[in-house]
Amino acid sequence: MSLQPLVLPDADAVGAEVAATILDRLAAAPGRPFLLGCPSGRTPMPVYRALAGHAARGVDLSRLVIVMMDDYVEPDGSRRVAPELSYSCLGFAQRQIVAPIGQDMEIWAPDPAEPDRYDDAIAAAGGIDLFLLATGARDGHIAFNQPGTPRDARTHVTTLGEATRRDNMGTFPEFTSLDMVPTQG
Repeated sequence: MSLQPLVLPDADAVGAEVAATILDRLAAAPGRPFLLGCPSGRTPMPVYRALAGHAARGVDLSRLVIVMMDDYVEPDGSRRVAPELSYSCLGFAQRQIVAPIGQDMEIWAPDPAEPDRYDDAIAAAGGIDLFLLATGARDGHIAFNQPGTPRDARTHVTTLGEATRRDNMGTFPEFTSLDMVPTQG
């Protein structure tokens, strides 16, 4: 089977296409939650805007479960940063994904104190139905998995490399210097 690349004119067109794929897959999985693996950051924003547009036109997204792939961790590694902080990935999901959709939806985020429970909960729900992925511009990190992370790694707390931290300075403008960016995720 040969797949032809789909060339779209801009990020909003990509967002609309990906949102349509999510809606198709959601419709094909009736009667159960649909787990959507989501990153925070700039790259997926057109997808989230397109989903909010569908919701505004009456599409029911209440079975969509937003499964966050990462979050910043407090310096002692015991808990994620407070969702009220602008750079919290859980807070990002609340403000940038769920609030614009305007429907009651679940958000899952890992607990750094018990990372294995996150993997277990995802497995118990049948796994992630679809992942949206974005890579770090400088080092290609996916979520907070740093270059060299084994492919079969489970949810874990990691020290963030300088390139990852610098990338996130562009996402969160309140980080005006590298020493302001959390060192663990």
